[in-house]
Amino acid sequence: MKFFYLIRKYPVFRFLIFLSVIGGILAGIIFLSGSTIRINVITAVSPQVTMPGEKVTVVGKNFGQPSIHSWLIIGNNKIKSDRCIEWTDTRIVFEAPDSLYEDMLYVVAKNKQGNAVMLVNQAVFPVSLKRASDENLPFIDSLEADSGNVGDLISIHGKNFGHTRNNAVVLFTGTQNTVYTQNTAQEAVLIGAECSESDFDYEFWSDRELRIRVPDAADTGNVVIITEAGISNPVPFRLKNKYGSKTYTDMRTYRLVSEVEISDFLAETPNTFFLRIPLPQKTETQRSVTINSVRPEPFVPSYQGASIYRFHNVDSGSKIQIRQEYSVSRSQVETNVNAASLRRTGQNNPLLYAAYTEADDFLPADDALIKKTCRQIVGNETNPYNKARRIYTFLTSQITARESTAADAGRSILTALEEKNGGAYDLALLFCTLARAADIPAIPTAGLLVDREQKAVLHWWAEFYVNGFGWVPVDPALASGIPFDTGVADRGRWYFGNLDAYHIAFSRGYQTQAPMLPNGKTTERIRSYAFRSIWEEATPNISGYSVLWRIPRITGVY
Repeated sequence: MKFFYLIRKYPVFRFLIFLSVIGGILAGIIFLSGSTIRINVITAVSPQVTMPGEKVTVVGKNFGQPSIHSWLIIGNNKIKSDRCIEWTDTRIVFEAPDSLYEDMLYVVAKNKQGNAVMLVNQAVFPVSLKRASDENLPFIDSLEADSGNVGDLISIHGKNFGHTRNNAVVLFTGTQNTVYTQNTAQEAVLIGAECSESDFDYEFWSDRELRIRVPDAADTGNVVIITEAGISNPVPFRLKNKYGSKTYTDMRTYRLVSEVEISDFLAETPNTFFLRIPLPQKTETQRSVTINSVRPEPFVPSYQGASIYRFHNVDSGSKIQIRQEYSVSRSQVETNVNAASLRRTGQNNPLLYAAYTEADDFLPADDALIKKTCRQIVGNETNPYNKARRIYTFLTSQITARESTAADAGRSILTALEEKNGGAYDLALLFCTLARAADIPAIPTAGLLVDREQKAVLHWWAEFYVNGFGWVPVDPALASGIPFDTGVADRGRWYFGNLDAYHIAFSRGYQTQAPMLPNGKTTERIRSYAFRSIWEEATPNISGYSVLWRIPRITGVY
């Protein structure tokens, strides 16, 4: 009571109380701000390709001042802040350690670790990468959003991106996939999740601004731009992982041989003969594809997923032999989808949805039987992931899986649905067709399945797209128990959402190609190791020939 009497009686006392309250608030703010540690961010490293003992500059923010609680981590090396040449809140200068190879560089400030950037010993590569000081190198000033989900649209601002994209790419390099490697041209290559044209990830490209979508398989790490001039500075990006995660393991490198023999020509000159040999596809699980040798040299080495050969004035009775050797690195992928968090409606990539929910002759999603069956399977389910699972369960439980036969070549997938039996081809295409009927983007894949004895057989599987997460693999044929040993115990469960490293993809989706000749006769090969409209093409003066397409065979696994 005396306290309140003093407040009422003496204005000075009231003023002192006011000052005490304000002081307490300010003290609390100072304490909280002092105890809050801002995570450091690396925005650029120069030079990123260096030599032991060379000065390296790290630019960013929130590095703080030198202390016993701050240091650099470079692979297995730890460089304390007081041993660096310079250490400020926005800039660090140090000497590259003697043991540098190709290592991740982190800044630890006040015991908190920030984002990672690759630092590489120049001696690793026979040909040096261009350095960040080059005037023409692409440079990223900022990202409009430094976090997001797969499919989200983000803007990148900077310079030297190029007025048109040409062969430039945007790469999301994460902790599990950020490595430098060396291709056959002895050039340094950065591996990561690449924005995809087929997924409509590139929306706008100019010299100073890009609008791209976060690609499938992106991870928390950095965004870089690679142009003909070189590699940009890395800028941190965080994948929200709101809808789940993907894990890539068990990488295997296969050596393959593809052989085609054409003989018994019946021809009159002049004539022209084209052959299109499918190439292994570069995908997020199949990121490294190298052509080791070809005989003879192709007319076009790579176009729409194939090598194109052209032969002029072929004589009757002639024989043509073509041989190609590839190296393909393939990883196992396992997905973990948080189905409960998925949006029931809407999508962040409308072009992708429009393209991969469309009905066509190949995937007749608008067929009456397909739509009726889809309604029966899906029922009242609205969750896209759960709808896909219901379709998968229906196929693996109601359709009897069997090995494909020669008689299947002209068989419709609708017949397989009606008769409730089919091979891997039927099951993969039926899954995609029913998924599209349920407004779920889906795409079939054609390729090879490699057993433990390195024997390759034709195989087909599928993927469906989850908004905000990306592509999810399924293999209903293996789940249904077709005779093939992949070492998976519970096939029915595992092959929904996961795919082993024994699958080699030659095509994703059906590739409709324009003929090379205005009056050419084209040949399509049904149920082969690639989906494409043209395999062979000949002018009318070639009235006949025999062709032997051998299934690509495995010559080594590493």
